[in-house]
Amino acid sequence: MIFWSIGIKNNLLVALNSWLCKKSDYGRKIKVLSNPEKTIYLIFQFEGEVNNGGFSQFFYNRSSDFANDTAAALREIGG
Repeated sequence: MIFWSIGIKNNLLVALNSWLCKKSDYGRKIKVLSNPEKTIYLIFQFEGEVNNGGFSQFFYNRSSDFANDTAAALREIGG
């Protein structure tokens, strides 16, 4: 898939997230992601959980398995 040909920014982000989810088997094989991919993947998951149900949802769901890595990813981008 060529991401750069997607005209609407939100569609690009959705496509990138989908690709990273599939590549990492929804986090089960997170080690296959490069460090930049992992950073993006973790931030996408964090944002989705928090936007959908708050921090309690993030910590309730599987995303919390990567809580320390997510904190590092947020620091990486200055968040």
